[in-house]
Amino acid sequence: MIGKRKVSKIYLIRMDSPILKENGEHPRHFSPPFTLKYIQALAIKDGDFQIKLVDCLVTPIPLEKLVNDVLIWDSDLLIVSSSTHSYEQAIQFCSLIKSKKNIFTVAIGQGPTAHSLDYSFSASSFDIALRGEAEKEVISLLEALKSGKSEKEISEEYQHKSSKNEVNLIWDLDHLPFPEYTPLETEAYRYLYPIRTWKRLRWGHILSSRGCQHGCIFCSQIIRETYGSKVRLRSPANVVDEIEYLRSKGVNIVAFDDDNFTALSKHIIGICKEILRRKLKVKWIAHARVDELNVFLITLMKRAGCVLLRFGIESASERIIKIIQKNPRNINWTETSKSILSCCRRAGITTNALFIIGNPGETAEEMKATIKLSKELSPDLVQVHFFTPYPGSAICENSHNHALKINELLRMHHYIYPQINLSNVSADDLITMRAVFYGSFLLRPFFLLGHFFNFLLFYINNIECSYAFSKILKIIFQRRGEERS
Repeated sequence: MIGKRKVSKIYLIRMDSPILKENGEHPRHFSPPFTLKYIQALAIKDGDFQIKLVDCLVTPIPLEKLVNDVLIWDSDLLIVSSSTHSYEQAIQFCSLIKSKKNIFTVAIGQGPTAHSLDYSFSASSFDIALRGEAEKEVISLLEALKSGKSEKEISEEYQHKSSKNEVNLIWDLDHLPFPEYTPLETEAYRYLYPIRTWKRLRWGHILSSRGCQHGCIFCSQIIRETYGSKVRLRSPANVVDEIEYLRSKGVNIVAFDDDNFTALSKHIIGICKEILRRKLKVKWIAHARVDELNVFLITLMKRAGCVLLRFGIESASERIIKIIQKNPRNINWTETSKSILSCCRRAGITTNALFIIGNPGETAEEMKATIKLSKELSPDLVQVHFFTPYPGSAICENSHNHALKINELLRMHHYIYPQINLSNVSADDLITMRAVFYGSFLLRPFFLLGHFFNFLLFYINNIECSYAFSKILKIIFQRRGEERS
């Protein structure tokens, strides 16, 4: 029994998502599996462990080969990060492992957090499921395993924790060691957004904060990087220390992958001033909200190296913005969006605007108004998502959608055919509307001329981004061809 001997080999896996593999027409990028990377860093720091991390999202591996690799490597502890989309893969994988060897198995990630009972039950192939930010819980688990407790005792303790529906959160973020990335990982976790540079980008990824205080009804852990509604901050010095560490590893651009980098102005100001104090020349990007920025902050961010901001604009309809609870300050959402994106443009910060179509009760006219707004905002690029009631979101938990079965959830994705359509437009028409949206925005001659004037050298030196742009064009022309036929 594993509880009677020292754990020396830990195998970490982020499971693949079949739905993304089968429906890959829309370009997408992958952020690092932050929880697994922090577990890896903590285990290396706190113990004498051999650790192997495999991210099947970026390096797909057939299930049988993955099972054989775990067995050949002679793993003692298996930690699997699973989402709603990879649930069946995770269960099947661990069942195959358990049929061949008694390895202690742990489920973490969005899936076990949103529906832990589907992972943690008496006959489950997972011994335990950890909800939320599992990094420190895994270290506690390692201590329990080394103490000589039996697997049964440990499983019962953690099942009792899971039954309380408590989500683990980490508060002392400065005490976490920096994750380390191999050159292959640095190459794999790259964003597809155009940046004004001629260089081949080598991306570094940082979580400078965790949590988001906003209550957008569509937001779910499946589209977030962190947990909780309480924002927890790292100190500016700690964040900039990690920037310097990444730069020492060859990184030349940093992505702040916080769910909302602009949650607190003091956080933005502190990081920017620390970058400027150290006289660092670093490019960085972040996800921001139009209702949390102003001219002063945008100017400071630009001085400190900000080259791109992503904004969730979502809709031109104030009615829809209110339904999806995007505007807690009750400002004029459209005018504020125009003002902030204009300010970014004047400052020289590239903008990427995100929109959602198919919102609850949304009409075709409201979607057309959003297309019109996208052109008025004049961002450098747009992303168009379908409204998707993911598990863990308010729309899912507070309506009939919470009764969705796991096999229904497996087919849901915000880039793929809308399985659950809450708008006043048919799902087929939503597919067409997305193609119209992209075509109406991207195929304007003035936009294309300006875009490639600004970003041609970037596309030449970051060829995968050219491929992503071509996939969007394919969506446009493929749908047009289907409509004509």
